[in-house]
Amino acid sequence: MSQNIARRYAQALFADANAQQQVTAVDADVSLLLQALNTSRPLTLLFLSPVVNREKKEAVIRKLLGDKVSVGFQNFLLLLVEKGRESIIYEICNAYQQFRNIQQNIQVAETRVAVPLSEDEQTALKHELEKRTGMHIQLNVSIDESLIGGAVVRLGDVVYDGSVKTQLNALRDRLLKGSVLNN
Repeated sequence: MSQNIARRYAQALFADANAQQQVTAVDADVSLLLQALNTSRPLTLLFLSPVVNREKKEAVIRKLLGDKVSVGFQNFLLLLVEKGRESIIYEICNAYQQFRNIQQNIQVAETRVAVPLSEDEQTALKHELEKRTGMHIQLNVSIDESLIGGAVVRLGDVVYDGSVKTQLNALRDRLLKGSVLNN
């Protein structure tokens, strides 16, 4: 149920940002809030706590985010507190980003690589994925040394695994299968 509520608030936030031609600003505001929630346990607990009163939560929003986010986004956060929906702020922000991506034909590509990619390599990978999907690609690159080499790209439910680790495991399986069949 909270996912449905979060989705409705996210859609309303996007619709308002779109009507005000403030989508870019709200995108930045949502990203900033998510980053703050991910790095500050006390802030997360403040939003989740039913014990902290509404006035204190509103004061924290005004003081902490007042000059860092747009007025419209600050008002949205204050509305969430007023309606008692601040406990699902994380879900609302994630739903907003998913909704915005759908509306703007953006696909997030979670990409794991063994070694850091250069700007040229990231650009080439992004362009190749855009050709394959017909969508704008947002690359989220992370380092995973266990891959040995290559990359693993997740686009929604589809995974492209070009890692050396997977190739070595497949080779091992084929060799083991061949040796079992020959015995």
